[in-house]
Amino acid sequence: MIKQPLFVVVFCILSNMLLADTIPGGNVSGTWYQADSPCYIAGNITIPVNDTLVIEPGVEVNFMSHYVFAVNGFLEAVGTASDSIHFAPDTSTATWRGLYFNNAPDNSHLDYCSISGVAGFLATPIRCENYSDPIISHCRITGTAGMINPDIWVMDYSNPSISDCVITGGIHGIRWYSGASNPVISGCTISNCTRSAVLKDWGNLTMIDCTIIDNTSNDYSGAGIRSLYQNLTLINCTISNNGASRAGGGIYCKYGSHTLINCTINSNWCECQATPLIGGGGVCFDTANASLSYCSIYDNLSMPDGGGITFNGNGSLTIDHCTINGNGANVGNFIRGAGMYLQGSPVTDITNSIISYNQGYSINNGGTLTVEYTDFYGNDSGPIYGNVPSGFGVLDTVNYNGDSCDCYCNIIITLLKTRPASTPEIRPVPMIQTARSRIWAGIITTSRLVLRKNRSINAQNTPSLFQQFLLALCSYPKTKNGRSTTLWAES
Repeated sequence: MIKQPLFVVVFCILSNMLLADTIPGGNVSGTWYQADSPCYIAGNITIPVNDTLVIEPGVEVNFMSHYVFAVNGFLEAVGTASDSIHFAPDTSTATWRGLYFNNAPDNSHLDYCSISGVAGFLATPIRCENYSDPIISHCRITGTAGMINPDIWVMDYSNPSISDCVITGGIHGIRWYSGASNPVISGCTISNCTRSAVLKDWGNLTMIDCTIIDNTSNDYSGAGIRSLYQNLTLINCTISNNGASRAGGGIYCKYGSHTLINCTINSNWCECQATPLIGGGGVCFDTANASLSYCSIYDNLSMPDGGGITFNGNGSLTIDHCTINGNGANVGNFIRGAGMYLQGSPVTDITNSIISYNQGYSINNGGTLTVEYTDFYGNDSGPIYGNVPSGFGVLDTVNYNGDSCDCYCNIIITLLKTRPASTPEIRPVPMIQTARSRIWAGIITTSRLVLRKNRSINAQNTPSLFQQFLLALCSYPKTKNGRSTTLWAES
């Protein structure tokens, strides 16, 4: 190994510092050039009102201590996909206080920026306050362990545009406390937060094409999304593998009106170790109004009932063209609502949906329920427990396809209650617990028959009575539900 003399090493370090740009603090404007990078920040800095700072692609902005970057003017920090702008501490042990947009003019840009190393009291990587509306896109924002504030904090009628960002770590990915009109977050992935990935505690919010994944919450309801008051709209979003110690593992909505369109909610869980003890492994609506259409809600787990959906208190719930499949609940031997738990006095309307392979009863209904043109099959204990609509499940009608159905055009296929001696026993697999999630494993049999949550069926030497049951599953589409498919797997 070649050893350099000590004075050579010291000379190189000093040369790098001389080539870099050190900013002592105070007001900043003009242009920070890549040729002068890295820029060392040695004090609190501010872009004044009516001034502009441009940061070129590839610039590294390194904060030498716990300083804040305040933006009262216009910031143009636009990197590229191959040459991002980096905001970070100057050492691995230092921290800084983040970017603070306060009454800043519209349309400042943070594009292809990396923001990390923010920690401390009132510190947050990006804070928008007092009508500040920056455009934040293609950014990677990394929270710091132990940080007590969100990665992006929106307050006081601010309305930033947030799109195509990766936000990870910290207590919340985004906290929204703003009465701005028509705010939209799109194309973002938010993961590994330690409370709610998205906390909306005031105002309306729309999220489109977002992924909320791998978040946990030990003291909050709603590890993925927690929405309080006003309205939440989710379109084409995926809420997956989030877990809470209270209600609503994936989503918790209290008050307001909420709309979910073409969303996937899967593999979330809640334990309800403290109030509210109302479940909702996938999603929990608490004294609210909600509409779900074209959504898939599957493989979620709750303790108590409501593995897929819980609706608590007064309000209305509309479900149309949704699949609620393979959800479970850990409440002992008698499970009354693994798919849905409707308690209090909700008014629920379910149409054109598939409710299948849920552990125990698929729905535990305590309110007013209307179900039409919906298929129930493979639910362990049956379709509905509690308040059953008059005439539901009585197969005294024939639909347009010639299938037997009830007067609401629902089709109900249940597992056999009394089995012939040759029929394989069906029993639940115990709950699987991992470091980050609890997943209902499915249904197995003692003679290699497998009825999984994905409706794959692996059968050998199936008795004729069971063959009839399995063939009935393959005759979809039913009523006017659209097309569903039963997969057959060879062993």
